[in-house]
Amino acid sequence: MSASDIEAGTVTPRASGPDAVTPATLTSSGLFSGLDADLLGGLARRLSVVSFASGDLIFSPGDPGRELYLIVEGQVTLRAGERDVAHLEAGDWFGDVAPLDLQPRPVAAVGAAPGVLARCSLRDLDWLYRTSPRGYALVVLNVAREHARRLRKAWSSPTSADPPVESEPG
Repeated sequence: MSASDIEAGTVTPRASGPDAVTPATLTSSGLFSGLDADLLGGLARRLSVVSFASGDLIFSPGDPGRELYLIVEGQVTLRAGERDVAHLEAGDWFGDVAPLDLQPRPVAAVGAAPGVLARCSLRDLDWLYRTSPRGYALVVLNVAREHARRLRKAWSSPTSADPPVESEPG
């Protein structure tokens, strides 16, 4: 499976059966924390499932960002050039920067161990916004909180190649 397969939709998503996304799958991640059972059920029915193998390219830098991914099983590595910038596992999500800022993908996502992803498209996020602006706001807030955690971790890491960004005077 390649990034172009995913973008072109040539990978057949599995929307039902034992590999379908369930509300329990969604609640296993902080991404959908705070959503009520009806919204979780509606999202679970909308999201598609994509399998990947170790070494599969899920997306590349510069690819359009039309979806974000929740890792249901397996592991994914995010890479900026030759540098691994994040190692993610079940319950983590990725690919959320490009759909929010509507810019091309800044990093590559590569399967580190075989797994399954729940794919949340811009259309799915639009459905959430139209169905429940509060639910949509919670998801965006959860993404912002995770980004803040990742920044704090990077800033406190003695091996971080990038210096901490100073905040604007308040």
